[in-house]
Amino acid sequence: KYASNSFLAMKLSFINEIADFCELVGADVDEVARGMGLDKRIGARYMKASIGFGGSCFGKDVRALVHRGEEEGYEFKMVKALIAVNNVRYLTTINKLKKHLGNLKGKTIAVLGLAYKAGTDDTRDSQSLRIVFELLDNGAQVRAYDPRAIEHFKKTFPRASELTYSSTSLEAVEGADALLILTEWNEFKTIDLETIKTKMSGALIVDGRNIFDRKTAEAAGFTYEGIGR
Repeated sequence: KYASNSFLAMKLSFINEIADFCELVGADVDEVARGMGLDKRIGARYMKASIGFGGSCFGKDVRALVHRGEEEGYEFKMVKALIAVNNVRYLTTINKLKKHLGNLKGKTIAVLGLAYKAGTDDTRDSQSLRIVFELLDNGAQVRAYDPRAIEHFKKTFPRASELTYSSTSLEAVEGADALLILTEWNEFKTIDLETIKTKMSGALIVDGRNIFDRKTAEAAGFTYEGIGR
């Protein structure tokens, strides 16, 4: 189990590094991942570039494998590397926000998605915990919405009282300087971007899950930042 989950986590961290390189050279990580996935030796699963992995299994299991190796005097160098990559992955979204907004102090950031993945209310080891903490540390005002995970987030996040929680996506983006997508909920994929644009003060989308099409977002008047695109 440890070996299997560590290997899958390695695929996720690898495609995230490829995504960063794609941004440097003007490539599209989705096209790269699609091409890689056609090779049956590699496969297409766990090749989705994003803000990094979370949840109760991957992080725990990769750390457990490293610890077990240390007990036996063995160093898992590749597993340590994937942990290091994932540990700073949350900064990708913060850096993209700062690229366009500069100092985040006083800026209102709408955060859609708190669960570590769609279909659950689980926020354990979710990247949203790190990202929201960093936003607050930078003086931003955070307005958050998640279809299922708000109550769990309030129990697990030590600064939960510093956020404003919304009951809908439209409520969350009201007056926001930027929209940040952290969870790949189907509900978010069908958002009417033109309507969202009329509610916001700013025009920036940082899409941490690549759920929107760049051309569609730009046609609606947004500046769009995806991952590796």
